[in-house]
Amino acid sequence: MESFIMEKIDGYQVGGTHYVEMEIAPWDVIDTWPIEQQIGYHRGNVLKYVMRMGNKDEQLQEIKKAAHYIQKLVEILEKANER
Repeated sequence: MESFIMEKIDGYQVGGTHYVEMEIAPWDVIDTWPIEQQIGYHRGNVLKYVMRMGNKDEQLQEIKKAAHYIQKLVEILEKANER
């Protein structure tokens, strides 16, 4: 099956650079968790950003954050399917 991911997304951040500038970013740690925990974490963040859309940041930014987590989920699932 063709990959949905156009490029690796770990070096990209919506709404700032505070995570990508860290020596060890949160995603680096989360990537060491069992696959089920990784999926749950990223699904929870998708839900968070979709549900709070426009209540904290601009609507478009919130949806871009949710899309970023969806893209990370796709990356994780594709990697799991390669095993």
